[in-house]
Amino acid sequence: MGGLVHAKRVFNYFFPRTYVSLILKKKLTSLNLVSEQIINSYSKPDLILEFLSVGSEVGVKLKNYYKVPLVIVYDAPLHEQFIEMNGIVPFGVDRIDKREKEMVETADVIIAYAQCVKEHILDKFHPTGEIYLLPCITWKQNIALNANKPQLIGFIGSFLSWHKVDLLVDAFIEIADEFPTARLVLLGYGQEWNRINEKVLASTCLDRIEMPGFVSEEQLLRYKETMMIGVMPGSNWYGSPLKLFEYAQSSIAIIAPETPAVVDLFSKEEVLFIDRNNSRKSLVELLRRLLGNDTMRNVLIGNASKKMTGEYSQREQMKKFNQIIVNTLEGGIKR
Repeated sequence: MGGLVHAKRVFNYFFPRTYVSLILKKKLTSLNLVSEQIINSYSKPDLILEFLSVGSEVGVKLKNYYKVPLVIVYDAPLHEQFIEMNGIVPFGVDRIDKREKEMVETADVIIAYAQCVKEHILDKFHPTGEIYLLPCITWKQNIALNANKPQLIGFIGSFLSWHKVDLLVDAFIEIADEFPTARLVLLGYGQEWNRINEKVLASTCLDRIEMPGFVSEEQLLRYKETMMIGVMPGSNWYGSPLKLFEYAQSSIAIIAPETPAVVDLFSKEEVLFIDRNNSRKSLVELLRRLLGNDTMRNVLIGNASKKMTGEYSQREQMKKFNQIIVNTLEGGIKR
């Protein structure tokens, strides 16, 4: 097994485009079997609900076979996301586009999580189904506001290039002398983790920056209970800001990038926005403002918490989702 893993790494190193292209081909081939397996294993459903993924045409095949409505959750532009995740354009990328187009234009209902994603769908495709907006939220335990938190700044998420975790590290180093009790914790893992870790190890703030990698839900809860400020340093234009919902639910003041998806889902009354250039100067200024102003922090936290217990609560969002399903079943197939 170890030799096989080594061989794959060597092949990927010397022939990266071919390697990624083979991964894509294998994924498409496996997806071709899924619809057949479902048809052979299950009776006729009332509708098909699919979270759209790279190369999938399962929903289209099942819709055509069963003659029932198809609902898709459109989470990201698949072509763009695949290239961002793999860092290379594979051979046969047109197959991603073809299947994505077929799924979107065949669906009776499309669920998008932000207005900018809906606009992308309308600009790139010719959908004939209804498009609903429904934020993508993972609800976790609510954490009450604690006025005696330490000056702990945190990042929770994947160490991917577009999350710009190094920007947060640089900003923290710049303000470290000004706020001698402040600390930074970077929770998670990903492609950029080793590079960021090297930056931290070479900094003058090594003893004040923690990088524990992945942690259990119990450990994560303890970190959130003491976290004063939660930062999303960067994102791509379409990225669903899952961690911002988690910060808001945990009574943590939020700093986030001014990307289309974030702006669609949060306002300046709930979040402090880094400037559109994602400059270190802007992030440094926002950290200074929040570390030095209890009132501002509490106002932002209160507004964001109110949104999570109201419009973005599990109860309200599930009501909307249930209504979408009811509408789809009652409306039937329009074509």
